[in-house]
Amino acid sequence: MRSIENIRALTASEARRVVKSLSRPVAKSTGGSAWDDREDDTWIDKL
Repeated sequence: MRSIENIRALTASEARRVVKSLSRPVAKSTGGSAWDDREDDTWIDKL
């Protein structure tokens, strides 16, 4: 890994690695409760 000043400093192979890593699915956290993992707002969230 190396530091870069801007996006144009990336080589084509480095850019492909970045794009590939961004397209990987992220594992969902299993440390929370059903309350923490809810997707919709509840009445308390809307207060």
